[in-house]
Formats: sequence, structure tokens, C-alpha cells
Amino acid sequence: MRIDQLAALVEVAKSGSINSASKKLHVTQQSLNKSLKSLENEMNCHLLDRTKKGIRLTADGEKVLSAAQDIISRLNKLERELNLKQHADTSLHGNLNVNLSPMLNISVLPVAFKDFISHYPEVNLFTAERYRDQILERCLTHQELGLLCVSPLITEFFDNIPDEIELIPMKQYPIYVAVSAGHPLADHKSLSVSTVAHYPFVVYEIGGTGGVHAFQKLGHTKVALSTNNYKLCEEILRNDTAIMYSFPPYLERNVFPTLVHIPIKDKQATFTIYAALNKKMDKNQLSLARAFIHVFNEYL
Repeated sequence: MRIDQLAALVEVAKSGSINSASKKLHVTQQSLNKSLKSLENEMNCHLLDRTKKGIRLTADGEKVLSAAQDIISRLNKLERELNLKQHADTSLHGNLNVNLSPMLNISVLPVAFKDFISHYPEVNLFTAERYRDQILERCLTHQELGLLCVSPLITEFFDNIPDEIELIPMKQYPIYVAVSAGHPLADHKSLSVSTVAHYPFVVYEIGGTGGVHAFQKLGHTKVALSTNNYKLCEEILRNDTAIMYSFPPYLERNVFPTLVHIPIKDKQATFTIYAALNKKMDKNQLSLARAFIHVFNEYL
């Protein structure tokens, strides 16, 4: 059994005809038929029924097709992993500590982390979920990298950025809210700030009673819970009329999949992703930080 035989079966099943499959595979129909017949002989079963309407897989053909798709998928994955390993950058080495806003930690970080360690195997990467003021503190006192999700409406945050910190804007997103499927707002295509203000708010980003969030800058909202426990957020939203902040990466990365995510139509309601760096970072740490920022930015 050869991979090209399995690939031929997959393409025939997808195309529904020998003629179409042969064109896609850039082989003659005679060659394709011969390959499929050889596969049937090796498997000792009949894989295809040829009808006036085209090609149809037999029951055995369906089983072999499923196995063929699995084998090809595994080989493609292995090829990608080996290619990454071959092109890994070993010139960067050392330890990098990254502090992230909770919303980024559960959405963008998992995919960026995997990509980064594949490209830079000599770098030891450590991450921690923190709140925005704590992130700046770690950047200032420990020369660590910070990645923040902050609304530009929180002016007091930007007014108090230490001079030693460089804040680099990466991408801006519209603010969404997440609600349970049974919530009164669940069937809306978009929402105004005044509408969501009638519902208790769960803030998955700010810790403590002194935190300020975006909608408090646009209108009165009652914060029912402020936490970085995403399971608790999910449970409260599932069984209550509460609402919670969301943004496009949640939808793209299938975060909180049981909830409905609805955009806010106010143009001021945005989140911006920032990277925070200490301007006095040593050269190696700065190289590590900028390498991670580059990879992370690819997934925003």
C-alpha cells in the first residue's frame, strides 16, 4: 500500500468521478484506475461502485477512506512538525517571563505559545496571568514582558504609565458581550451600551473592587463579579441574566463556546492589545521579548 493510492481514493471520493480526480491529481484516468485497482487487490475488498451518476464508495470503501484520511492527516502533521524542527532558531536562548491579561491568556496565548516554542526550542518560556497594573509593575521591576488587553477609555491607566515603560499598540478589537443562549439579549445582532447597562456585569479581566472597566466610562453598569476564574464566569452566565465582556479572539479560538457573543455598536467600545517593555531591558531579554511579540502578533 502506498500513500499515493490512499490519496487517489480520497480524491475520487471527494470529486465523485475518475475524470475529475485524475485532473486534480495530474495523472491519466488509466493510471488512476490502475492505482485504485491495485489498492483493492491489496485490501482484498471492493472499494468503488461505478454508476451512471458517478463513483460511489462501498461500505468497505467508506472504512478504507476513513483510515486513508486519518493516515494522510497524521503524515501531514508529522511533516509540519519536522519542518518546524528543521527550521528552528537556536540562536535565541535563555528564560522569558510573559505576563498577560486574562482575556489574552485563555484565547491567543495557547496557540502562540506552541508556535513560539517550536521556533525557539532553546528559550524557556514562563507565563503568568495578571491584571494590568500588576503587569506594568512586573515590567518595571523585573524587566519582564507584558501583554495587555485594555480599553482606550481607561484614560487613568494611560496617564500613569511609568516613563521607563514602552507601550506598543498591536491590534484593536470591537468589544462584544457574552450571554447565555437563553438570555433575553441572545437573539440580538448588536447591542448598545445603554441596553447592556440593565444587566449585572461579570468582568473577566479586573480584580478587586477598585477596578475600572470600559462600560463604566460610557454609562452606569453594575459589576456583579470581578474574577479571573473562567469556570465561575461560565457557570454564572449559564444560570443567570448576567453578561460578560467578549471580543473576536474568543470566537476565533472557541473560548466560552456555549455562550452567545454579540458586538457592541458604540464605536468607542474597543479593546486594544498592547505589548509592554522595559526600556532598560538587557539585549538578550529584549531579543527574546521581541521574538515572542512577533509570534503573538501573528495570532491576533
